[in-house]
Amino acid sequence: MFDTLGTSWSLIKSSAKVLQADRELLIFPILSSIAVLMLSAVFFVPMLLVGYFNNMASNGLQLADYLILFLFYLLQYLIIFFNNTALVGAAMIRIRGGDPTVKDGIKIAYDRFVSIFFYALIAATVGILLSFIKNKGNTLARIVVSLVGFVWNVATFLVVPVLAVEDVGPVEAIKRSVAYLKKTW
Repeated sequence: MFDTLGTSWSLIKSSAKVLQADRELLIFPILSSIAVLMLSAVFFVPMLLVGYFNNMASNGLQLADYLILFLFYLLQYLIIFFNNTALVGAAMIRIRGGDPTVKDGIKIAYDRFVSIFFYALIAATVGILLSFIKNKGNTLARIVVSLVGFVWNVATFLVVPVLAVEDVGPVEAIKRSVAYLKKTW
């Protein structure tokens, strides 16, 4: 176990060195954050202004609410996964001895857009299903859903790096993420 923790720590240090060498790559998490904040404003400010949340609080979540939430999840995940793929792709260029630019990272993410979109679709579906079950279930269901959500997050931890580096589809990326985690841990 301590070997794998050491490996994880080494990977974190290597990643930090890449970002120190290429500070311009910090633009990806910054862009991602700004875009998610803008998306949140586009979704939630109009809802707040029309009293949507008061209505939802008194009536509970309805099917339309879950559809809106699903669309929000999908777009949010798409933004995050796109920027993270760009960052990982550019970092891999640096690790392989190249000198990446922001344009290089964007090109890598753009080239994998279809896979990123379908992975965002899968992640949003899982997220909305877990949210639905958690909201409709009893205490035991909430505990089980929390555990399933944790397992999902762990299992898919390496999906974005797999998408960036190996250029595979989202289902294969999930399978490889699980396999790499099993191999490492």
